[in-house]
Amino acid sequence: MLTITDARVVIDTHAEPVDCEILIDGNRIKAIKKDFLPGEKENVICARGQLILPGFIDVHAHILDPLIPASNFANASEMALRGGVTTILEMPTSKPTMCAAAVNEKVKRASKESIVDFAFHAGNMAAEYLGSVKELKGIVTGVKGFMCAPYALGIDELRQFIAESNRNGLLPMLHCEDEMTVQNETRKYLSLHNPEIYPLSRPAIAEKIAIENASSVVRENEHLHIVHVSSRAGVDALKTAKNRCKNISAEACPHHLILTADKMHTPKLKMNPPLRTADDCTALWSALNLGTIDFVATDHFYVDADEKERDIWSAPAGVPGLEALCPAMFTYGVKKMGISLFRFVQITSGMQARRFGLMHKGAIAPGMDADMLIVNTRDTKRFKSKFWSPYEGMEFSGYPETVILRGKVVYADGQVLEKPGYGKYLRA
Repeated sequence: MLTITDARVVIDTHAEPVDCEILIDGNRIKAIKKDFLPGEKENVICARGQLILPGFIDVHAHILDPLIPASNFANASEMALRGGVTTILEMPTSKPTMCAAAVNEKVKRASKESIVDFAFHAGNMAAEYLGSVKELKGIVTGVKGFMCAPYALGIDELRQFIAESNRNGLLPMLHCEDEMTVQNETRKYLSLHNPEIYPLSRPAIAEKIAIENASSVVRENEHLHIVHVSSRAGVDALKTAKNRCKNISAEACPHHLILTADKMHTPKLKMNPPLRTADDCTALWSALNLGTIDFVATDHFYVDADEKERDIWSAPAGVPGLEALCPAMFTYGVKKMGISLFRFVQITSGMQARRFGLMHKGAIAPGMDADMLIVNTRDTKRFKSKFWSPYEGMEFSGYPETVILRGKVVYADGQVLEKPGYGKYLRA
């Protein structure tokens, strides 16, 4: 038994945090009430009036891949815990994992390395893998596809991809940048090498066209998830798509919500889709608050910092995002943009759990997994990464002081307290 006292808890049934105590029995939350009797309390953790949030769920992280040898579930878990993430849904980067055997090999490795709970998406979809989707049923949570290189799907292939994924109970996930637009715009800038020109090579119109094309082939009652929406144009296309099809969902990344292209003075800030304007950030925050964008995901991609310091065209695309997720989103979402704590919980854990079928995750309630964060919302300090981060030196509040995963304290006061192998594989 574990009891958390003097807590301000964000729960589904209340718009504002509730002053209460939480009783944890084994892996699950047993009860939540105002005051437990002294005899009911065991192994007490006093939250000192701090905010208690469900553990964050990141549904878009690249961790195991030949392209990113510096990345593994051990260091990703440490970054995740520092950022308040207790569950990761991992997806491939360069090497497709479109068969059950390949996914099972990743499960074996993650089971040895991970401290946080984990599941897997498959991908990256290409025409030759369309017949392999059915064998992934019950093993993965989603299947990734692209509308741009290196795995660009044509409209007919896209139609088959969405249909086959839905037929087998898997969520098709789509990177929406139109390949023709990206090719045409990139040709204009290949002779230039300053990092600031990179966003011009992948303009927002490419995202808009891709979302429009993708949504046009989604049939009634089919599901589709759009990853990392990055622009006002993308939001506009998404609104139209969701009005036509009720089962389309979407995510936004903290780097697209917070960082802007005018600050891109280094290849370290290269990612696809690229950084946009302050106006695009404003549109993304509004869409996230109103529900046009359903939740946040990091698109975490970790390589050693010196691997990013190349020519802008050869530098790998992607940035680490797990480590700063909670303080970055709390500072910019709640404190600066005024998102309610109720909505904040939805966009960091609740909606992810519902969309990907994580039935015991994403809320603080009796019967749920005891995954929760004790968050310091009072103090502000400059973010300092143990690894490297695009948010280095930015002033944040909302740092997790204690992280509990399935009833066990796994992180406290800046220290990871559990060993690799504690993480649990969550079958689809």
